[in-house]
Amino acid sequence: MKNGIRYKSSLNPALSLIPLLFFVFFEIFSNSTISLLSGLVISIIMTLIDSHKSKSDTHPIIMLSITISFLCSFLVSLISMKLHYIIVEIFILIQMILIISNKKSAIKIICRNENKTINRSYRNFVYEFFNFSNRLIVYIAIYIISAAVFIYNSKPQQYAESITLVNYVRLGMYFLLFINESIRIILISKKFESETWLPIIDNNMNVIGRVARSISNDTRTRFLHPRLRVLVFYKGRILLKPIEEMKLEKEKYDSPLFRDMAYGETLPKSLSKLLDRYELKNEKASFITRYFYEDDSIRRIVFLYIVHIKDEKEFKKHIAYKTKFWTESEIRNNINKNILGDFLEQEYELLDTIIYPSIKIMNDDGFNNDTWANSIGEDISIGSSGSQLEN
Repeated sequence: MKNGIRYKSSLNPALSLIPLLFFVFFEIFSNSTISLLSGLVISIIMTLIDSHKSKSDTHPIIMLSITISFLCSFLVSLISMKLHYIIVEIFILIQMILIISNKKSAIKIICRNENKTINRSYRNFVYEFFNFSNRLIVYIAIYIISAAVFIYNSKPQQYAESITLVNYVRLGMYFLLFINESIRIILISKKFESETWLPIIDNNMNVIGRVARSISNDTRTRFLHPRLRVLVFYKGRILLKPIEEMKLEKEKYDSPLFRDMAYGETLPKSLSKLLDRYELKNEKASFITRYFYEDDSIRRIVFLYIVHIKDEKEFKKHIAYKTKFWTESEIRNNINKNILGDFLEQEYELLDTIIYPSIKIMNDDGFNNDTWANSIGEDISIGSSGSQLEN
């Protein structure tokens, strides 16, 4: 993603200003025909390079629009050189307005990959392109009006000097815009380099992209991400504590062991990180089930595991305050009372029909910590291979 932001015009709109900078430079120090040809050639080369680099993910729509503008301007110049100081900007302005007015269609074109599917992980960065397009429209509109009025009011004998002055203003405008957009992209890149990236998955567990956690939390379109949850048991009682991390779940009691899988992680690796956080890496974790969860804030495919610890006091040294091991009757008596977390509420049927009955059977036969992990579900070895959530 970092390279994409810096080197693709579809994700770094500042690059589209490079042909315009060369165009205005040659307009000042050469002539209009050479400047148009130089701008056209450079924009064609950059469009081809960008199309090749972006083959599998995005399409350089803004660079393509700049190329079309130069081509149209050059064809017009073969007929007449009138308005040569604003003709390129007029074509750019028309195309930018058309793109902005058809935003949804433009996003589909930009983000559609070679498999004709939408690469959702790029959609957030494409919005930077639209922010840039809006600013470019304002800059160009002001330039066209100001340049036309200035040249129209200039005296005939001062026409050449007026055109030169307009071109210097033009060059300064594109240069300042290029610097401003480049700085913005660098700052955005640095921000996302420190971000946690989450895999975007479909209902069949296929990874279809990735997105920064902050964007996933803030966007209206809720992405589907994989989450690990571990229920910790001690002699049949389940560990719960008030959850503080989630807004809608705040102060409800739930298992403190949960974690969204990062992009590129395997299930065993992600599980190992979660258990290691609570000094449980040496304990056996048993996979129970996988289920879908959705509320007003998140959508998750949940991988549920259980762990049975051997020493309650030793474990509590490694976990925050307000933890408590709840009995089966305490859990049952607080269901649907807005006390237990929504994840746990959804898991209660599994607890009631499978896990607790299994605990009772083991208690009757003589509880054995060593056999607990393999008594329910599938034993997952931390070092074993797993499904890696990456493209």
